[in-house]
Amino acid sequence: MGIYNLSIGDLGNEIGMAAIEQHIREYIPYAGKNGCKAGTGYGILADTAADNIITATCSDWGCNALMAATAFMLGKPELFHSKEDQATAMDAAAGAGMLDMYGEPRPYIDGIGKNINLPLVSMMKALIEYPPTVEDKTEAWFENTLRKGFFTK
Repeated sequence: MGIYNLSIGDLGNEIGMAAIEQHIREYIPYAGKNGCKAGTGYGILADTAADNIITATCSDWGCNALMAATAFMLGKPELFHSKEDQATAMDAAAGAGMLDMYGEPRPYIDGIGKNINLPLVSMMKALIEYPPTVEDKTEAWFENTLRKGFFTK
């Protein structure tokens, strides 16, 4: 057994995604032999299989989910970035000339703009910040509801 490894991917071209090779070949266009549009004779499927994988509609979302889960488990919500940081990173990448999947230098991730990416990051941030703020209030949950006779026969 070697070093534990993890892959995060969306289409199967990410290193490690060969762990689910059969599924990728079956469901992802261009994955199989001669699937590459560049005429290489290969498909987009990576050759290397990881020990474990995280699949996501967009690889970045899988990375964000792992980072959010890590921040939550450590009890340190500040480790997860804000939607403002996400916007800055996307704008900086586009400004530096990084091309999106359509060949344009715009602040998109896998063809998805800030209108989707920023609320997703914001929601993840809120989910990891929420539990510590309500932990001390849980004892009082439903007291008023029970006092008013709800949940009685």
